[in-house]
Amino acid sequence: MPKQLSLSERIIIERMISKDYSFASIGRNLERSASTISREVIKYRCFVDRIPLPGENDCTHKNSCLKNSICDDVGVHGCYGYRCKRCPEDRICTNICASYESSQCPLLDKPPYVCTNCSMLKQCKRNKAYYTAHRADAAHHKSIRNAHSGVRKTPSELRATADIIEPLIAKGVSFSPLTVADVTLICCHINSVLRENLDNKTSFDLMDSKDRKKLLSLLQLSPIPPDEVTLSPKLLKR
Repeated sequence: MPKQLSLSERIIIERMISKDYSFASIGRNLERSASTISREVIKYRCFVDRIPLPGENDCTHKNSCLKNSICDDVGVHGCYGYRCKRCPEDRICTNICASYESSQCPLLDKPPYVCTNCSMLKQCKRNKAYYTAHRADAAHHKSIRNAHSGVRKTPSELRATADIIEPLIAKGVSFSPLTVADVTLICCHINSVLRENLDNKTSFDLMDSKDRKKLLSLLQLSPIPPDEVTLSPKLLKR
């Protein structure tokens, strides 16, 4: 039995899902495990709309919403000239609005992970997901090509990247024990260094737009004062 699923097997998966077969039944038909079928569908299903970023307004009523008074402190007439979805104080309306309905359906977190046979499909306004054999097969082969192509950097670019990171890691120490907090801290210090190729600015200085600052906030990245920047193993000493 080949390790990778073939296009013909993916076509069978698509057809059996459309006939409401379980992953266990599909697996028996293909002589594969149910977990293999489950991973295949989760990895290569396609969403109709873009998946929102963390903290982004994903309400199904976002485009038609006219509310401007859901905050308790704005008075009867609400915020003059502003809708709650575009709050000038960057308040997140989805956290306090009683009408909020996420565009991400919780049923997609359970088998079969797609909307194909959902009884509410026609009237549902939420983001929909489908499994298509040809799309899945194309995405699979593309991921293999990308994995085999290697890192697209010249030796000098790789050396420049290594020169930035190596001083932070003690010789002989593996990256494996690093936590998310450690990596975030490293990124904050590395991007707080003044660089000649950036006109003696830091990477944070270039993130000056509102959207970029919001992205930094979501990633929990913030600039370090120049006199506190540390580019040595001392940074990760606990």
